[in-house]
Amino acid sequence: MNVFTPFGYLFAETIVKEDCSELKECEFYLRGSGQDNFKGKDYSNFHVLDDYPHTKKIMEQYSKKFIRENFCSTNKFEITTSWLVNLAHNDRIHLHHHKNCVFSAVFYYGEYTQETCGLQFKNPKKNKSLYM
Repeated sequence: MNVFTPFGYLFAETIVKEDCSELKECEFYLRGSGQDNFKGKDYSNFHVLDDYPHTKKIMEQYSKKFIRENFCSTNKFEITTSWLVNLAHNDRIHLHHHKNCVFSAVFYYGEYTQETCGLQFKNPKKNKSLYM
């Protein structure tokens, strides 16, 4: 029997043990409070990991492992965009969608505690019946 989950979502969590401290050198980042409207932004700067090949390689390795183990795929995937967000106390990330991608990832680096900004997901299929 083949089992399919055409409308399911996978969530994974892991701890990256490799050193990614080079990201602390980055001077291009968005403020959490300044993300409310991305329209008109220069997306050429949304390739931060291209300037940090060590960290990009680590992220690619974790991504490939996730894809291989969860989608049984050995296809070549690439990180198309990457950016950093610096959150101050009481900042938030606005609700947004990552379209046209197989999966998205969030990487918290630096000082992380239980009080660090939590990550929330909203079901995009809210209030839908099985037949709609």
